[in-house]
Amino acid sequence: MNRNRRTGWSIPAKIAVVTLGAAACATGGMRVPAAEIPSLETQVRTDPANRDARLRLGIAYRGQGRATEAASTLDPLVARDSTDAAALFHLALAYEDLQRWADARMLHEKNRAGGGSARLGRQVEARLASLRRWELQEAADAAVQNEGNLPAPEARTVGVFPFLTTGLNEDLRPYAHAITALLTTDLAQTGRLRVLERAHMQILLDEIRMNETQRMDPATAARAGRLLSAGRIVQGRMDQTTGGIGLTALVVSVDAGPGGTPGRALGQDGALNQLFELEKQLALSLYAELGVQLTVAERERITTRQTENLQALLAFGYGLEAMDAGQYAEAVQHFERAAQLDPQFEEAREELETARGLETGRVTNTTLAARIAMEELGAGAQPPTVVVQDRFAEIEAIIPSPQHRDAVTEMLGVEGLTRGGLIVIIVRRPAGT
Repeated sequence: MNRNRRTGWSIPAKIAVVTLGAAACATGGMRVPAAEIPSLETQVRTDPANRDARLRLGIAYRGQGRATEAASTLDPLVARDSTDAAALFHLALAYEDLQRWADARMLHEKNRAGGGSARLGRQVEARLASLRRWELQEAADAAVQNEGNLPAPEARTVGVFPFLTTGLNEDLRPYAHAITALLTTDLAQTGRLRVLERAHMQILLDEIRMNETQRMDPATAARAGRLLSAGRIVQGRMDQTTGGIGLTALVVSVDAGPGGTPGRALGQDGALNQLFELEKQLALSLYAELGVQLTVAERERITTRQTENLQALLAFGYGLEAMDAGQYAEAVQHFERAAQLDPQFEEAREELETARGLETGRVTNTTLAARIAMEELGAGAQPPTVVVQDRFAEIEAIIPSPQHRDAVTEMLGVEGLTRGGLIVIIVRRPAGT
């Protein structure tokens, strides 16, 4: 499975810009040269309890793509001391390489619960965010591959399609993403429904390559429902009206046949500044259509607004749009703005942490990022980050433990990864100038 996106890597005639992470953190990014492996193997055979030799050997194995050997080498460290943060982290990374997502998640969560340094904590959160995406992607892949042998959909499981925005003013489109997310949250306010998370739905739709027009087809909803084991799918759209904005939604019941059975269309119209009220009224109408009679407490939770700031909601929508495109650094900026505009906007803060984790996880391996850049720029362009890392690889090798600072961090004077990173600009002059 490889879902890495390499969009935006192009070399115009005059200017190319490549952004790289500055340096890996001491624990997550430590490298042990392959030349050390024979010596480390001897040390571990002679003294199996030698913690540092075993840890470095596991890291070295993983660096050479030998994830199975890395896992078997590191596992005794965790069995001996379940609070060894570095061993937990690197064993979890080996499990990630082996696509043992549940095992990796368990170790990362144990590491998170154990505390530790702030830098390691950021790396753990980044890995957990990435793991969640990989798990969802793997589930979508498996469902599509096994489409003919899926279990019957569960009536109480509900999925919400991204709202259709065809014909909507470009400046208003992010509101549709935001409304989809808010509606998904509102429909999850009762234990009588199991509502699929927005990312789960988006990843599946990307997997089966369904465009906006197809998303309003009941047959598409039925197929998605079967792939997700969802008994009902909510399809919706946002339109511009003479009075401002219109929200429309319907519930498609997923049956055993090729199509789905759509319910009646539910609509709410009003001015843009009434958007929050329109969304709440639509949520209540959908509950009625789904046959759920709300308690007073449930109704109160549903009608409580996460924000009443339209600009914060717009920034939130832009962030979701960027997340779906895999542009996590841009998503971070939008979610930060949403949280600044309304510090009480809880869902924006949650998505901000997810986006930060995904962005950190995306650039954890700076050497790989550099190699991708080198392929695009040509062998003659050697980004300074790579030069420094290669030059000080031998110094890194004599550091006794990954809990110490690494040589690259010392040399560059930075702490861990930064979103800005290092920018290398290459200006190519037109021929004959």
